[in-house]
Amino acid sequence: MKKVPHNLRLVGQNIYLRPISEADTDLVLGWRNKKEVVDNFIYRKPITKEEHISWLKNKVEKGLVHQFIICQNADNKPIG
Repeated sequence: MKKVPHNLRLVGQNIYLRPISEADTDLVLGWRNKKEVVDNFIYRKPITKEEHISWLKNKVEKGLVHQFIICQNADNKPIG
């Protein structure tokens, strides 16, 4: 797999997808570590900031996986 360009935008009618970055870490931890999310993941433990950053560096930045942030078109607010 190739690494996703950092400026890629996949645009829909109401939302767009953009590549995840280290700057999204606090948002991702907030979403990912909610009890209802943890309870439905295969890995059923909250993740730490260090684990998330390690995932980004070892998987996303190397192009082994692709991850995106969902944002609203109207205000660019990340929602997932």
